Amino acid sequence: GTLPWSEGMVTFVNALFPGRFTYIKGNSQTVVPEYVAAIRAGKAPPCDLFFVDGDHSYAGSSLDFANAIKASSPGGYLFVDDYTVNFKGVVRAWDELVSSGQVINHFKGPIDCVPPAPTSFKSL
Repeated sequence: GTLPWSEGMVTFVNALFPGRFTYIKGNSQTVVPEYVAAIRAGKAPPCDLFFVDGDHSYAGSSLDFANAIKASSPGGYLFVDDYTVNFKGVVRAWDELVSSGQVINHFKGPIDCVPPAPTSFKSL
């Protein structure tokens, strides 16, 4: 979906990175797999930086993270929103991903720190 602040962020990021930013609007569990299919078909480039602000449940976050990795370039960066004590599903899913070795967490700050934690992941 689209949240009230989404359009403002799109304008901001496009100003910083003109022509290098794609905003994909919709339900993350639908639109990201569609984007992955487009990458695999050679119709879209993989992402060098992927920002996840999707489902906050454990199952939903796990699926969003897995899809984001599939949509990303090897060595790319994954930013995760709402990794806070208020969203235990996001924290659990992210911590499991880090523990599994699929991603490298480069951020070592407190749990409620802003901006989101930059990370990179291994080639799949």
